[in-house]
Amino acid sequence: MPAVYAPSPVTLLVVATLSLAACDDDYLLPTVDTEVVADRTDTILALSGTATDGAAVFTASCEQCHDAAGDQAKVGPALRPYMASAEDATIANLVLAGVPPSMPSFSTLLDQDVADLIAWLHDSFDP
Repeated sequence: MPAVYAPSPVTLLVVATLSLAACDDDYLLPTVDTEVVADRTDTILALSGTATDGAAVFTASCEQCHDAAGDQAKVGPALRPYMASAEDATIANLVLAGVPPSMPSFSTLLDQDVADLIAWLHDSFDP
């Protein structure tokens, strides 16, 4: 009996992803309501963040993909080079909406958590 080819689950996932990409890019768009993100960003910017609490948010939500020292790229880019010119509103928007397809939305974080994260990013990576 001849051997039957059975693709691995990884092969099937790659083929499915490439097929979606070839058909339509809409699946890459964030599923977060941009008006909600804008409203939440205004709320976040009005809060006073605490860097100590932001460190815990970073460890729980960001460190899997971003180097805590800010200098090394992991799955996501090194953050230190971006912090010199990053505005708080931009950081809040990126955290809430994500950066498809690589960075997920962290819209489930509390507004205070995002304010704390922004404080920690500035405290850790500002020049």
